[in-house]
Order: sequence, then C-alpha cells, then structure tokens
Amino acid sequence: MNTLYINLSHLEHNYHHIRSIIGSNVKLMGVVKANAYGGSDVEIAAHLQKIGVDYLAVATAQEGRQLRQNNIEVPILVFYPQFVNLETLFEFELEPSIYSFSLWDHLIEWTGRKKIKNHPIHLKFNTGMNRLGFELNQITELKEKLSNSVFDIRSIYSHLGYSQESSPFDLIDRQTEKFKKVVEKFTDHFTERPLFHLINTSGVFNRPDLTFDMVRCGIGLYGYANHSRWDQSLKSVMTLESKIMQIRHVKKGEYIGYDKAYRYEKDGRIAILPLGYADGISRHSGNQKNKVWINGHLAPIIGNVCMDLLMIDVTHIDCQEQDTVEFFGTHQSTSLFAENSGIISYEQLSNIGSRIKRKVIDHL
Repeated sequence: MNTLYINLSHLEHNYHHIRSIIGSNVKLMGVVKANAYGGSDVEIAAHLQKIGVDYLAVATAQEGRQLRQNNIEVPILVFYPQFVNLETLFEFELEPSIYSFSLWDHLIEWTGRKKIKNHPIHLKFNTGMNRLGFELNQITELKEKLSNSVFDIRSIYSHLGYSQESSPFDLIDRQTEKFKKVVEKFTDHFTERPLFHLINTSGVFNRPDLTFDMVRCGIGLYGYANHSRWDQSLKSVMTLESKIMQIRHVKKGEYIGYDKAYRYEKDGRIAILPLGYADGISRHSGNQKNKVWINGHLAPIIGNVCMDLLMIDVTHIDCQEQDTVEFFGTHQSTSLFAENSGIISYEQLSNIGSRIKRKVIDHL
C-alpha cells in the first residue's frame, strides 16, 4: 500500500539542468550513497550511467559493490573507506578516498602484500569543515609519500561546509582560498594532472565560479538545492504515496493515538494510514505539525505518529478507504514536508524505510 515512485524523466531533467550551469568542460559526479538518498541506487545509477554521468560516488565499499554487481561500470568514488573493507574496494574496482596517513599507510601495506599497483585513489583535504581530510600543513609529507607510491591519483578534493550561504560569506572564501593553495601545490606534481573538485549541489547554484574540474551533486539530482528559488528549476524525483486503511468517526472529547496527544473538540472523522516512524515519517510530524495531500486537500497528521501507522484528520475531506494519499513529491515538496517535521530534505529522503515499495517510472 505504500509506494515510493522514482521518476527517471525528472532525474534526467535535473541532470541536464545542472550540466547547463557547470558547462561542458566540467565533469559531473552523481552521488548515489544511502540508496541514492532513499530512492533506489541501482536504477538511479544505471540511468545516470546511460545519460552520461562522469563519476558516481557512494559512502561505503558495500554500496559500491552493490552497483558493480548490477552492471554499473562508470568510475565509483568511495567517500568513507575503512580498514576492514579494502578487499571489497579492489575486487570491485572501487576508488577510495584517502583522508589520513593512517589509512594511507594501511593501504600501502595491504596493496604491497597483494602486489597491487596503479589502483586509482582520491585525496581528501580538510579546508575548514573539520570532518575527514588531510591538513594543508601535511602537504609536504604527503607529496613525499606520493613520489614513492604505486597509486594512480585520480582527484584531489575538499568539501564546503557553508555552500548555500549568500555571498559574500567569509567562511566560503576562507575554505576556497585554502583549496586553491592545495591546487597550486599539486598542479605540477603529477605527470597526468588529477581532477580538482570542491562544490556540491548548493555550490553549483550559489557559486558556479568554483566548479574547478568537477562537481559533486546528490540532492540536486533528486530535485532539491537547499533554497526555494533554486528548487524551482528542478523536478522532484521521488513521490511517496500511501492508501487509507480505515476511516473512523470520532466524537467530541475522544483522544487519538498514544499518550492522549490529540483530543477532538467536536465530532469528526479520521483516516488511518499504514506507515509510521519505522518507514521514515518522523514522530515529530504528528499533532498537526505536518500535512498530507488527499483528493485536492491537505489533511493534518494528528496524534503521535506510531511505528507502523499514523492518523490524519479528514473531517472536511471527501474520501474513502483505499484512496491515495501523497506525503511529498508532486503536490507538496519534500523540503516543505521535512521542514514541518523539524528535519531537512536529505534526512527525510534517506530515512524512507525498506518496507516501502520502490517503483521506477518515466512520469507521474
């Protein structure tokens, strides 16, 4: 009864729109980690491959293996490789991001034992977000290690922590200047120059002057860019629908759901839907903080969202059991639904549970 529709024509629209911004000389990396942000990684990666994406990116080696086992052949960057999954990386020709000397040394030792040479890797630098990455003061030592390494350095990159902020914004400028120093230090170090990349979806829309050689796009491919104005040029790829299980009449003074969270002040009518927080609908969506779309109307979610069920107020809506209810996608944006739940679009999409059926379509 619960279905997440994945619209490939909308995915293609978003892809080409992003291409139109970055230009023909800049490569595009499609980020398909976390099941393509809650969608369906194999189908989405396959379509991106079909329409010409230059690179794909995943979070883990296991995600990359899933794509390789389903005939995805384009280069795949693994953002967060760990010591325990090196064999998977090499077996399935995945390209790890190296972000520390400890990981570098472990990789050198492992590839030496396996007699592996010229495997492609990527170098990640921290320029101010303070997550993973080498520091600028480690460049000299890193270059020394590179001069004796057996790796093929495919790209060097960093990640903006504030890419959606309006310019001028000093933290963006600070990170950018640090990354430009990285580029300067490495540009002439290699016989074959690696790709340099810095920005994500928000950066593409906000700072297209910072494209360098490649951009990394995740949420933008799926229809959102962290700003309502930017979102207008994109199309939502994922639409979440359910169906009414039961309609019941309630009397004035009766409570709905757990903990007496909602009380009817007059006679009314509710509809029960077969999904809850185990399916990715936040418990904070309840008690009229969020709404769903049904038969041309928005109906508030009432009471506390349960693990498997939730209730909506349909007192003034003409509907019946088995009618379709949309949570987000076509009539209501994921960004708005997420905001009303106190989260962001990334979290809402990636939270969509495995119990919900995925259905790939060309239009909706």
